[in-house]
Amino acid sequence: TTKRIMEGKGLEKISKENHILLCGWNSNISNLIQGFLESSNNSNIILVNDETQDKIDSIMSNFSIEKVQFVRGDYSLDSILNKANATKAKYVLILNDPNNNQDEKVILTTLTIKKLSPNIRVVAQINDKNKIPFLRRANVDAVLSSDDYNLYMSLSHILEPGSAQAISSLISENSTNSLISEKIPDEFIGKSFSELHKYYFDQFGSICLGLY
Repeated sequence: TTKRIMEGKGLEKISKENHILLCGWNSNISNLIQGFLESSNNSNIILVNDETQDKIDSIMSNFSIEKVQFVRGDYSLDSILNKANATKAKYVLILNDPNNNQDEKVILTTLTIKKLSPNIRVVAQINDKNKIPFLRRANVDAVLSSDDYNLYMSLSHILEPGSAQAISSLISENSTNSLISEKIPDEFIGKSFSELHKYYFDQFGSICLGLY
């Protein structure tokens, strides 16, 4: 009973391995957890934050204690990361609430986690795009900026990193690639998609991703 009470208050050390570490908080966290659980049945999720107990209880009540656990404290501290068994985690997602800018803390945490275990995939959210270079120097694996952050991209950067990186490249204002729409030439109406794909690639060096 004491152990369960301690776990509910986020005071117990985590023993799970290959888990997803969800550091920080935002308004979409419940949907984010649900998305991870639905996409990967074997994933255990550990929340690390210092939110009020009422907020934590309202989230935890929706999920199995076997799949979602909680560690209370400042996620940038080594002692708290160790309590969350960060060195044995498979993925770390660091959230950054737009209403409570913590860019420096996100950068510091990324650096700390990468020093603890360089092989952990770290996805970090940052509000000020000018600080992205500092996050890159901390060896972050993927960056979510506040204006392109959403549930799909958060899940994809961990579950389908190749797809997420391709999408990030296409929608980035600094990218040399871009998405455009073109009217399908009349002579291709009724023909196969592979013929249309070949036409755009041979004629313009473009990749036809799809049609509508």
